[in-house]
Amino acid sequence: MKTKTILPSILLTDNEKTTQKALQQTRLMEENGADGVLVWDCRQSSHHQEEALISLLGDMTKGTDILLSVFQVFPRFEDIKKILYAGASRVIMNPLEGGRSETMKEGIARFGQENVLGTFLNTPIQKQPQPEAFKELVQITGCSRWLMSRETFARYKDVIGEEKLSVILCLEAGPLWDISENFKELSQLLAIPQVFGITWIQLSSDTENTQDPWDERNFR
Repeated sequence: MKTKTILPSILLTDNEKTTQKALQQTRLMEENGADGVLVWDCRQSSHHQEEALISLLGDMTKGTDILLSVFQVFPRFEDIKKILYAGASRVIMNPLEGGRSETMKEGIARFGQENVLGTFLNTPIQKQPQPEAFKELVQITGCSRWLMSRETFARYKDVIGEEKLSVILCLEAGPLWDISENFKELSQLLAIPQVFGITWIQLSSDTENTQDPWDERNFR
């Protein structure tokens, strides 16, 4: 029987208040029984940002034992290596940006399918590949684990079954979203054979940003 996981997310933005609370949130999630945390870095890419993220991951791994997954734009294979060596358990990348499918393929070849995941979460549904193109991408890169919205999961359902892919579903959620209040829905989603995990964005309740956190403008 496959292990099913609950993975709340932390969204890193240019808002310093949100970044400063990342370690505190991670500790709280660990105390509340989360199986891991997804760290979503949607800040403007720069050398300073990379150094700050590596430092943050170091603090997180020192302060908790929880497994960390990191989304970022990865222009080169070396960028994947840096984040994994900094303490992340796995990375998540969009093969439509950064180093694209070649970087993903190289990362999977070096670190394995379980440690390099794909996503189109920050790409509007109308700009995501057609099912046949997605199937070809899977076969070229060897990426067998994906993070998807429910809409994208439905779009690629046939390919997912045919290629025997595993999926983490990302739910729409706000700062007051609570596991206990949504337990029935979570149980039903985790019962889907191809789904091995559930995630959602865990924003601070005092955040001033009311814009959709998965809006593509946040990732540019």
